[in-house]
Amino acid sequence: MLKTMDLIKELNSPTKIIILCWISKEKIITVDKLVEKTGFNRVNISKQICELHCKEILLREKEGKNNNYYLNPNIHHALISVINNVVAAYHIIDENRGEDYEKTCR
Repeated sequence: MLKTMDLIKELNSPTKIIILCWISKEKIITVDKLVEKTGFNRVNISKQICELHCKEILLREKEGKNNNYYLNPNIHHALISVINNVVAAYHIIDENRGEDYEKTCR
């Protein structure tokens, strides 16, 4: 079971936060789609997803040659709130987007 402090430790980079932003918006996403949406390089996205997957924050399903990643539905709802609040705070504070933070995930 994922513990609160383990989750907080994993939210240690803007890349992970942006990945979670896109996954919360798209529900299921591939590495290629994340590279396209974020402009980050594939190696960095893959590394960050691997770390989130190893901690069971993300799960994956194989579809042909692609892996589809999605938020683990068994994460306690309180931890989902932590993820959502960190994503929101990142956009409001770190990106100086005010309350209009959802436009980053377009």
